[in-house]
Amino acid sequence: MRVTNWMARGKLFLAITLTSLVLVGCSTPSGPTSSNMVIYNDKPRVNSTHGALLRFYENSVWRLPRDSGEKHVQAVYFAIMNLDDGVVTEWYDSNNNTQGQVRVNMTIPKGGGYCRLYESAISYKYRTRTLSEMACTRDFGKSWTFHAGGNR
Repeated sequence: MRVTNWMARGKLFLAITLTSLVLVGCSTPSGPTSSNMVIYNDKPRVNSTHGALLRFYENSVWRLPRDSGEKHVQAVYFAIMNLDDGVVTEWYDSNNNTQGQVRVNMTIPKGGGYCRLYESAISYKYRTRTLSEMACTRDFGKSWTFHAGGNR
């Protein structure tokens, strides 16, 4: 039956479209992962198309504004390049009433260079999210690679 073939093509088109949206939304920035974070972490795993669409909407509403993300990135680079372990730097964006802190927890020698494990806390729209990340350099801080979630 022809209607079934068109329905299958429509479902394939929908699947390709949703996959491309997810891939674009999940692409990692060249800097810290937390600069592009969504400010909630209390949501359960998505198991349905309806849940995926709802999560896409929530991600667009709760995503950190660009100006705040830039301030956060500046604070991260300042912390990993200048601060001793345990010292906190803070930032505030009055345009969006967003604020954050970055604390370097430890420095680890690794592969001819070193890595710094740091923790970010960002508050936006009455929600706060914390995230641990690892920043590594092999050229004494001229370039950095970032890894989410601890020691990688």
